[in-house]
Amino acid sequence: MKVPRPSGKRSFQVRILSLPPRGMLGHARTLVLIGDPDGAASVPPDILAALYAMTPAEAQIGNALLAGQPIREIARRRQVSVGTVRVQIKSIFRKTKTHRQSELVKLLLSLPRRPADDQ
Repeated sequence: MKVPRPSGKRSFQVRILSLPPRGMLGHARTLVLIGDPDGAASVPPDILAALYAMTPAEAQIGNALLAGQPIREIARRRQVSVGTVRVQIKSIFRKTKTHRQSELVKLLLSLPRRPADDQ
C-alpha cells in the first residue's frame, strides 16, 4: 500500500507481512516494511573496496550511478571531465565484470546498503 506524505514527495511504500507463530522474531506476528522511493541509498566504500578493489573515486561514481545521477552531473560534481568519469566507469565495469550501467546498478542493488544520510 502507499502512504502519502504531507511534503508532497512520493508516497512511502508499505508492505505488511504475517509471520508464523514461532518465527525468528519471538512472539511477533506481523512485520511492517516501509520503503522510501525518494531516499537515496549507497554501498559503503569499504565494501566496494573489499569486494571489487574499487578506489574511493570509483566507489563515489558507482554510488552516484546507483542514485541515478547522469554522467555529466557526476563529472560536474567531481570537477572532472566527462571523459575522466567514463574512463573510471570502464574500470568499474572491469572490476565488477559488468558491461553496462544497468548491470552495474543491478549488482550494486544486490549488495549491503545503508541510507545515504548515514554516510
